[in-house]
Amino acid sequence: MSAPRLAWIALLSACCLQAQDAPPAKPRIAQSPLPSPEVTREHYAKSTDELQALAEEDLDARVDLGWRCLSGERTPLDLARGAELFRSAAEAGNPRGMMRLAQCLLRGLGVEQDVPRALEWYTKASAAGTWRP
Repeated sequence: MSAPRLAWIALLSACCLQAQDAPPAKPRIAQSPLPSPEVTREHYAKSTDELQALAEEDLDARVDLGWRCLSGERTPLDLARGAELFRSAAEAGNPRGMMRLAQCLLRGLGVEQDVPRALEWYTKASAAGTWRP
């Protein structure tokens, strides 16, 4: 076996041993129960109070605020309020709100778990043109 190849094997072995001895990673402070926030760029920089004011009229802001409630990011964790914001956006025709509401219903996050209703909202979201979870 060549010297460079042996060096690589030794380096990889050392890295594997070091990784085994490393302490486990700290959990994130606020980790949302739902995947990929899809928070719009224009809303991400806004404070929660500003987003709350926008959410009265802007459906995307309502979904983004709901995401913050579910993740506990920059606002207290409130699953029921997050699901309610998703429901109001979904009923107003917002595809992202439909998808997020379906995820809440499927997992029972902030609402009682209801798989048939989740399937209905997934179907509506798909018909509205969204496919992302």
